[in-house]
Amino acid sequence: MYRGEILVIGDEYLSLIGVAGGASSIVYNGNCSEIIEKLRPTIGKYSVLITYKQVLSECRGLLELVDENRILVVELDKPVELAGIDIRQYYAEIAKKYLGIEIPI
Repeated sequence: MYRGEILVIGDEYLSLIGVAGGASSIVYNGNCSEIIEKLRPTIGKYSVLITYKQVLSECRGLLELVDENRILVVELDKPVELAGIDIRQYYAEIAKKYLGIEIPI
């Protein structure tokens, strides 16, 4: 069983959902080395990492820092902004699915 805090790394919307659900969050703006340096001393307190697949592919050092035997990594697909997709609904569904709460966005 995983015990510890939840960390969310993503864009502003995903980070906001994480904070609203009681998780720690970091906004990812392509600053991989900055995130790794910030997490290096504190990564041990987290048991769940929620982030986009894109972040993990761009920031390979993040996966090297994470012990996947101790930290559950939840990889999300980033929504594509198309006319047929309601971005707010997409993020609300993520919050409900992974955090178990409804957050008005």
